[in-house]
Amino acid sequence: MATLVFLVMGLAGCTALPGFTKPGSNTPDAQPSSSQGGRNTWSADMRTQLAAFERASQGTGAIVSQTADQQIQLEIPNDISFDVNRSAVKPVFAGLLTRYAAIAKAHPGTLITIVGHTDSSGSVAGNNALSRDRAQSTRDYLIARGVAITRLQTEGRGSSEPIADNSTPEGRAKNRRVTIYVASPASRTAGS
Repeated sequence: MATLVFLVMGLAGCTALPGFTKPGSNTPDAQPSSSQGGRNTWSADMRTQLAAFERASQGTGAIVSQTADQQIQLEIPNDISFDVNRSAVKPVFAGLLTRYAAIAKAHPGTLITIVGHTDSSGSVAGNNALSRDRAQSTRDYLIARGVAITRLQTEGRGSSEPIADNSTPEGRAKNRRVTIYVASPASRTAGS
């Protein structure tokens, strides 16, 4: 049975597994996975960036994925990014952002949207302000590392887009996050 699978893969031109670097190529094979379906419709530059962001994020807790509208999404959890009710970049996040800035500078054609989020604790106005401050602190850190301000956009969404249940401490912790979207100019749709 395994021989049949390899034979079919060879006949279909699928000579590599996801993440395999083809000989003579610097980019991973464009096989779609469940979390990154459609990766094969990306340009080589976007695939290269995705792989670079995945490597830069290893072991940090940051989640790298592809959005339905062909952007790279970098989900940065609060435990590595900011202290509770603060917008100063924490040391672990600073190291990660330094690596992200190097990738962004190597691919100057992309546009970056940084979106801050909070949990539902506190007032709506306070959460909106904190989420904006966190997004702007992230932007400022990237600018200080040489990423052009003209490529960066920030948004604060407060507690309006939870990814977990705000009634538990664990859920609230997951909702306190920063999300970074990286897009080619043609696919950018205002940080969605």
